[in-house]
This record gives sequence, structure tokens and C-alpha cells, in this order.
Amino acid sequence: MCCLSQGYAVCCRWFLMVLMVTGIVFSCLTVASCHFIKYVDSNGNQGAVGLYRYFDTTTSSCIDHDDSISYSESENAARTGAVVAPMAASATILILLIEFCCCRFICSRLLMGLG
Repeated sequence: MCCLSQGYAVCCRWFLMVLMVTGIVFSCLTVASCHFIKYVDSNGNQGAVGLYRYFDTTTSSCIDHDDSISYSESENAARTGAVVAPMAASATILILLIEFCCCRFICSRLLMGLG
């Protein structure tokens, strides 16, 4: 019975790791995208913008936003969160890999209880 519960915990951790890697990939795609939001302006022209870049219809390429643009607090929070979230998830995956491969952490029983 003990072996079965440990196997279940390992499966759950691998599932968590796969889920986190997927989230990191999608977060990176979101940050790099210049087609995050598509819109139609008042003249009927279509456009697309991303968190850090926009799609220029004249050159048909993605261009970084100008530094002269001022963003609201919520926009800055979204831009910052889009970069910090994959970094935090990457650090978590690194900790999980170290735990899987090398050793047991201090208070690892507490972490197993939370998982």
C-alpha cells in the first residue's frame, strides 16, 4: 500500500511538471506574440497588438512598442506578470528536478503533504 501511494505521488509530480512546462511555453508565446489582440479601428482597418510588440500592416512585420507610450498600472502589471510567471515556474521546475534526482529537501514531508 505504501508503494502505491508513493507511485501516485510521483505521477502527480510528473503531471504537475508537464502542466508547468506547458504553461511556460504558452506564457512565452504570449509575451513574444504581436497578434495577442486583434482589433478593427474606427476607419475599418484591422490591426493586431501584443504585450510588447505590434503588427505593422505597412511592413507586414512585428515591431516593438515605442518607449514613448505610457501604460496604465494594470497594463504594466500584465506586462510584468507575463515575464515573471514563466521565470517563477522555471524555478519551481528546477526545484522539482533537484528533488527528483538528487536528494530530499528539509521539510520535504511538509511539501508532500501540500502536494
